[in-house]
Amino acid sequence: IPLNCGDVVTGSTLIATLDGPATSCTGGSVAADVWYSITGNGSNITASLCTGTTYDSKLDIYTGACGALTSVVCDDDFCSFAGPSEVSWASVAGTTYLIRVHGFAGLTGNFTLSILRPTNDDCANAIPLVCGDVVTGSTTCATLDGPATDCNGFSVAADVWYSITGNGGNITASLCTGTTYDSKIDIYTGTCGTLTSVVCDDDFCSFAGPSEVTWASVAGTVYLIRVHGFAGAIGDFTLSVTAPPANDLCSNAIAATPNVVIPFSNLCAGTDGPDEPGLCSAFGDTNVQSDIWYTYFNVHSGNVTASLCGSSYDTKMAVYEGPTCPAVASAIDCNDDFCGLQSEVTFNAKCNTLYYIRIGGYLGTQGNGQLLI
Repeated sequence: IPLNCGDVVTGSTLIATLDGPATSCTGGSVAADVWYSITGNGSNITASLCTGTTYDSKLDIYTGACGALTSVVCDDDFCSFAGPSEVSWASVAGTTYLIRVHGFAGLTGNFTLSILRPTNDDCANAIPLVCGDVVTGSTTCATLDGPATDCNGFSVAADVWYSITGNGGNITASLCTGTTYDSKIDIYTGTCGTLTSVVCDDDFCSFAGPSEVTWASVAGTVYLIRVHGFAGAIGDFTLSVTAPPANDLCSNAIAATPNVVIPFSNLCAGTDGPDEPGLCSAFGDTNVQSDIWYTYFNVHSGNVTASLCGSSYDTKMAVYEGPTCPAVASAIDCNDDFCGLQSEVTFNAKCNTLYYIRIGGYLGTQGNGQLLI
């Protein structure tokens, strides 16, 4: 029986006979079998018995004629031990694949066979991403549920969805590496039924090739990332998301308010501060890598404490006297591990003086934290 992407069929091997090869592709046992077919589209295809199958099933995929089959892939217990099966394979466009549903050691039973759609096929099921994520996916077997055109009014194709929360800095979503078709990418805010376009792209990486977009994010705003294709094109892709914090560069340092806990993240931050082989040398690390920046203007002379205690990763912190960003090693204080793996410094601050507080991680470790001055 021919199948297409997204099809879900029920069946049974209870009164079937065995007419396929005497073993599975791994040489294991077989049972009475029934057959389906699907035509390859050049992308990955997944055939699954995981949901609705009541016996210890097996799946084999073949090419060729029934009398001269060539095995592609097979599975016994992907979904659970002594349970249903699932297989994925890289298809060749135009090639017919035969799907054999059978069982372990002669077992028969009832099954549900699905040619799976992507889990994030619908906008409502967008997969959340964070800065630095690299994910693979496919629009093969996806449907079209987004707007009928991209933000430029041009054609679209079957789409899948992701989301990311803005951090106040620029975010880049790229398909440039690992994408095998003429992709498109759109960014939206709002809800799935009332989307507002932010930016879109067709051929940033190459003509008739992958796409990439960069936009200025608003902290706390959720952005929906739609991966689709030009003029109906579908295929496999790799999506990477980078989103350096707004205060990634010293020149963009954020003024810190004293006596207030300030949440921060150095995820995707670069390192633009100087190496500090003196004060900051600890456990083989002389720098404050993956750094972000704050300023603090001191209005009274005396000791000031800047603490990262309570942060969730292995932090490192340095303090510099202004009025400008440091160009060479000149930290007046630095700390790696004051409270566990978190940092804290206490320095003698001058009256009416600007200080730069540089926050990073040991050996470039990244994560979420909190600053209290």
